[in-house]
Amino acid sequence: MAEAASLLGEAWRLIVANVPATLRIVLLPWVIMTGFQFGVQAAYSGNFAGELRIDFDAPAPLDNGPLYWGIASFCVTLLCWVWIAVGWHRYMLCDEGAPSWVPRWQTGRSLRYIGRCFWTWLPLAPVFLLFFIVSVVFFNDTVFGAFPEAALDPGRLLCVGVFGMLFNALILRIGLVLPAAAMDQKMTMRTSWRLTRSQRGIWGTALALSLGYVLFGIPLLGFAESNLLYALFYALYDIVSLMGLGVLTALYARLIQGSDLSALSGTAEPP
Repeated sequence: MAEAASLLGEAWRLIVANVPATLRIVLLPWVIMTGFQFGVQAAYSGNFAGELRIDFDAPAPLDNGPLYWGIASFCVTLLCWVWIAVGWHRYMLCDEGAPSWVPRWQTGRSLRYIGRCFWTWLPLAPVFLLFFIVSVVFFNDTVFGAFPEAALDPGRLLCVGVFGMLFNALILRIGLVLPAAAMDQKMTMRTSWRLTRSQRGIWGTALALSLGYVLFGIPLLGFAESNLLYALFYALYDIVSLMGLGVLTALYARLIQGSDLSALSGTAEPP
């Protein structure tokens, strides 16, 4: 657990060491994808995103609005997270901070990153399938419910926690290909798996990240009855995701670059 604590501490330190530098990379993409999440909630609840309360009991719309919002939200969220991830990897690995509050969109690296993301998700498909089967067979549909009475269901917490840990552990084992893409380096998932084999802190780190997702993700779905609470839980949930990116990047720095990230200042501007 000491190595897991070291990885998580390093990732957290890099978030808070230079808050303005962190916000310049993260804030604008986060605002964009959060706005689309509000749109999805509005489409499903029948409320406009500007209204304070989210009515989960409102009748579902008869048109295809929720479907379109859902597809648009997935695409925008993916692009925004790639926008954040590429900038965050380069910020951590080569001290390349964003020069303004509009972080640079790096088209070539971002497209390469998206391609690696899809290849990385393929080995995770069996985990999602098993999660779905176990959830439906043993815990009925309470695992997927977005209503308060299901939020703290023991089956839901168990499934999300266990499978979240497994998912995070696999990502940390094969995911070095992602910071490699941001750094213009070629790497295979097989190489990533081999390099991370000796890292004893991966399972402890995966458990901690999973607990973070449970702690903030379950309230996000079950108890965020207002846009303010939704934005708060969404921000906390995404901080956990940023921690995951930080851990992945710290592993890359240790195993590929042979360095730590203690000297990072985040003051350099991209070329």
